[in-house]
Amino acid sequence: MSIDRNTPIPNWLCVSVLVLGLLLNIQPVFDLVVRALGGGLAPGFATLLSAVIGFTGVIFTTRAGFKNLIASQEAQSARDRDARAHQQEMAVQAKTDEREYEKKVLAAALQGELIALLSRVHDGQAWLRMQTRFWKIAAADKDLKDVDVPFSFPSYHVPAFEANIQRLGLLGPSIAGDVVSVFGMATNKTAEPMKAIKPAMAAMLAEGLLDAHKDWSDRIVRVGGRLGSIQGFLDDPGSLWELKKEKEAAAKAAEAAASA
Repeated sequence: MSIDRNTPIPNWLCVSVLVLGLLLNIQPVFDLVVRALGGGLAPGFATLLSAVIGFTGVIFTTRAGFKNLIASQEAQSARDRDARAHQQEMAVQAKTDEREYEKKVLAAALQGELIALLSRVHDGQAWLRMQTRFWKIAAADKDLKDVDVPFSFPSYHVPAFEANIQRLGLLGPSIAGDVVSVFGMATNKTAEPMKAIKPAMAAMLAEGLLDAHKDWSDRIVRVGGRLGSIQGFLDDPGSLWELKKEKEAAAKAAEAAASA
């Protein structure tokens, strides 16, 4: 191909070729630019060179566009994953909050029933105390000791507990176990009234029930405190097993002090 020294070559084309040569580190490109600047190139070759430069620019532009598109898609995917994870966290938190609310409501209902039950147990203690004294007097009387007398056991009703037995798992294993232990004494319906026993036997039964009610009162107070801790206004006083150990330790200390 002949070179026309008089054909003007645009400066932008020379600069574009020079930049391309610098990017690709091609020695012939440098020589070509020097020749173009020195006298120009043939019009056909200049047109071809312009097309190559333009096409190369299109390639680089398209490649950069694809890179940006891929980066944008990856960023959008990351945002979508974060959004889904956040929604899942919110759903889990909402479920946790709902479960915590139900737990507190259940604890409040059971605690309220325990307060009412404790009052009735105290009344039962007073009744059993009176019965114990009466039957002991009758058992010591020669005219009454062989008389058959009726004896009935105190009965209690705990509808809130019975209605929520299936939901006690909300309280956790430790507190739920203690709740069942305390309310179980109120729901025991196996003891039938005795129609004919001697006063001495009646006195023994009444005294035994009185001791059991005293221990039951302490257990009710302890479990009521545990239910209060669920609601957040009391510290957990400890389990019924810990209460038993505390009583045993106190009894041993009392015995040691008495024998000293």
